[in-house]
Amino acid sequence: MDSVISVEWLKKKLRISEEKELPFELGCCIYRVPTKFRKDNEEAYTPTLISIGPYHYRDKRLESMKDFKFWFFNVFVKRNPEKELRDYIEAMRKRVYEIRKCYSETIKMTDDVLVCMILMDACFIIEFFIALTASPEGRHVLNPWQTEHIKLDLLLLENQIPFFVLEDLFNLACPNGLDDGTRLFAKLAFNFFKKEYLGGSVSTECDPTDMHVLNYFGCSQVYHLNNMLRMFFLPDKLPKRESHIPKPICSASQLREAGIKFKASEKSNRTKVHFSNGVLTLPCFRVRDRTETMIRNVIAFEQCHPRLSSWVTDFVMLWDHLINTEKDVDLLVQKGIIENFLSDNNAVASMVNRLCRNVVSTSYNSEYIDLFKRLNKFYNNPYHKYKAIFRHEYVSTPWRIASFVAAIVLLFLTLIQTICSLVPLFHIVPKLKV
Repeated sequence: MDSVISVEWLKKKLRISEEKELPFELGCCIYRVPTKFRKDNEEAYTPTLISIGPYHYRDKRLESMKDFKFWFFNVFVKRNPEKELRDYIEAMRKRVYEIRKCYSETIKMTDDVLVCMILMDACFIIEFFIALTASPEGRHVLNPWQTEHIKLDLLLLENQIPFFVLEDLFNLACPNGLDDGTRLFAKLAFNFFKKEYLGGSVSTECDPTDMHVLNYFGCSQVYHLNNMLRMFFLPDKLPKRESHIPKPICSASQLREAGIKFKASEKSNRTKVHFSNGVLTLPCFRVRDRTETMIRNVIAFEQCHPRLSSWVTDFVMLWDHLINTEKDVDLLVQKGIIENFLSDNNAVASMVNRLCRNVVSTSYNSEYIDLFKRLNKFYNNPYHKYKAIFRHEYVSTPWRIASFVAAIVLLFLTLIQTICSLVPLFHIVPKLKV
């Protein structure tokens, strides 16, 4: 054993480096997904076609996209004749320290390599967004299946670059905005998400229902594209958070048996849930092949970032309570709450039940806590259960209603017959006494 034991000796033995401080001290926002999340679905966190940022930079599977990146890069640098390539490189050099500290792992590459890589990736993203939302130029460089894979790869937590890089380069190349009137990269990205993932139309003017999303852009820091996607699923007004973890609620089919009705929300708010007069109103949940990947990566970001509240995680946990089996999905599909584009309803139940594995929550949406209390109170009321059983067993279909009415009529006629048969006895009994 060494004769001199010191902090330096301990660091040497444990191979602790001073190259990077703790992530939360440096504003880290781009993380490696922890193993406990990856083991449930490795593919959901791994890019399939294109590498963005340093984490998957040397992945040989993704090298085929370098030529496409370079094509988009050339289109980008020609947008502003007053700027040369060195202007873009210098802009990135000034930000290189800030770029490095955005990643949870030490980036083991020189500043020159990092700058070139970030510049190429950022230019590709900007031009890709423009091609899909603001201009037809570049749309036919990639075939449809490549385009779809890229859209999803750009949302992966490990496949991100800082948002300020995209904003800086967009402002340099397009100081007067785009031809369609888009003047900010945030608005360009907003249109991309709205069109490609949320099913909305793209316009230079914001719909009133979209204003709350842009308000988040104005008052909160947008770290990267994964973070921007998360903002679309935040409530209009953020409720308070409480450390109290609510008592779990029953599944959708069990709640229906207790008399609770389900209704699809007509509003665009995607996390607002309302319960009143025995009716639970839920936002529409569209389930596609890419849904699991999108949700998993947003949850991973909420779980990794120490200063981020788990609003989306709360919402997914609510669905996890409501959906246990295929029977629950059948009910919600029937009510128009779930739009299922997968193979069957059992696939939806399996997906939802896997999403919150290994997720840890230290606080919870106060509105959901109140919702859970009121649902449990309603469910545990015997009156509601018996009322629901009556409706389900006797008046749920026209045939059951007819059978129930017939049974009542038969019972009534039987009662009349019994009374009529007993009437003569009332005349005989007095005579016997005499």
